[in-house]
Amino acid sequence: MYELQRKLSPEEFKQTFVRINKEDHNRPPHPWDLLFREGKCTKEQLQGWAKERFYFVRQVPIKEYGILFNCPYPEVRRIWLTKAIEEEGEDIIGREHGPHPEYWLRLCVALGMADRSVGDCL
Repeated sequence: MYELQRKLSPEEFKQTFVRINKEDHNRPPHPWDLLFREGKCTKEQLQGWAKERFYFVRQVPIKEYGILFNCPYPEVRRIWLTKAIEEEGEDIIGREHGPHPEYWLRLCVALGMADRSVGDCL
C-alpha cells in the first residue's frame, strides 16, 4: 500500500501514478496467468474463469451509469457517456457491437455451460 505524506502537485501526481502502476505490473504473474497463457488450464478452470468474468462484466454497465448519473460535471458526463454506451452495447445507437456481457455469456455457452448454469440471459 502506498501512503502520501503530503498533497502532490498535478505533475507529481502523474509521475507517482505512472511509477506505482509500473511497479504493480512488474510483480510476478499469478499462477492462474501462467496456466492460462501456456494453455494448460483444464476445461473446468476455463469454465470457472469465464463464468466469473461474465458475472463481473454484467455489472459494469450498471457501474458506468451510476458514475454517469451522479457526476455533476456536464463535460465529464459527455465523455463518460460513450464508455457507458460501449459497455451497454453500441447496437443501441445503430452500431455493430452488442453488450459486453453478452459476449462473455456466449463464451460460457461455447465452453459447454448452458445459459441457465451461468445466470439469467441478458
